Formats: sequence, structure tokens, C-alpha cells
Amino acid sequence: MTADKDLAVAVKDTVATAKENAQKRAAETRDAAQDFGKATRQTTETASQALQAGAGTAAETAQRTTGAAAEQFGRLSDEAVKAGRTMSERATRNMDAVMSAQSVVADGFQTVWREWFAYTQGALDRWTQQTKALTGARTLTDLVTAQQDLVRTEMEQLLKTSQRMSELASQITNDATRRITQRAEEQAEDMRKSA
Repeated sequence: MTADKDLAVAVKDTVATAKENAQKRAAETRDAAQDFGKATRQTTETASQALQAGAGTAAETAQRTTGAAAEQFGRLSDEAVKAGRTMSERATRNMDAVMSAQSVVADGFQTVWREWFAYTQGALDRWTQQTKALTGARTLTDLVTAQQDLVRTEMEQLLKTSQRMSELASQITNDATRRITQRAEEQAEDMRKSA
């Protein structure tokens, strides 16, 4: 039981750390894109101000050209910042989906382990009871009957437990796959909308 809890805690800690790292990387990417946009705007504005200081028709023409170029470059910078922000948001949502799926798998393994532990504990209890019946047999027929009961009961319990564990594994797989698939569909829809 302690190993289950340690495993679950370790998986949850790993998931939380990975999520934090993904969010930090996304924030860093967004901040870098915004800094780039600000620096570009400042450089363009400085160039534009320098041209305004000049006189004459050539200076005015250069100023208009530079102003138009600066405006266009500013729009491109804004688009780059927006694209960086969008990519970072998508990466964060993707990481959330993966973490969610990993959490489902970790919880599922813990549930499967508890099922198996309950089965083995029950098997030991049944074995102890059946051993008493075997030792209490007075005839060969009683002994054979007690042994048959023991084998039949244990096989039934093993089959039930195996079936339950298979159902749990299937459910875990379906839940984890559903979370990843849902995120993939959302991302495909986002890409269709932005195209």
C-alpha cells in the first residue's frame, strides 16, 4: 500500500513539475516575443524621429516611407507576438492534456493494484478456511470434495478478478486516450479557424 502511495505521489509530483516547466517555457516564449515587438517599435520610432529632424522634400519623402515601413513592420511584429502567444497557449493546453492522461493512468494503476491486493488477501483467507476443511476431512471422499471446492472457488475468484482488472485496464486506456484525442481535435479545430 505504501508503494502505491509512493508511486502515486511520485507520478503526481512528476506531472506537476512537467506542467510547471511547460507553463514557464510558454511564458518565456510569450515574453520574448513581446520584448522583440517592443524593441522593434522603439527602433522604428527612433529612426522615424531622426528623419523628422531633417528638412526638405527628401527628408519628408524619406519620413513618409520610413513611417509606412515602420507601420507595416509594427503590424508584422504584432502578428509575430500574437503567433507566439497562440503557440504558447496551445503548448500549455497540450501539456495539460498529457498531464491529465498521465494522472488517469497513475490513478488507474493504483486501483488495479488495490484490486490485486484484495484478491490475494481474500485468497489467503479462503485458503486458510479450506485448509481447515481439508484437515477436518474424515474420509477420502470428504478430502476430495474439500479439495475440489477449494480449486473451484479459487478459479472462480481468479477469473472474476482477472475480468475486473481487464475492465479497469480498458477503462483506464479509454479515459487516457479520450483526453488526448479530445485535445487533438480541439487543436485541429483551432488550426482550421486560424487558417
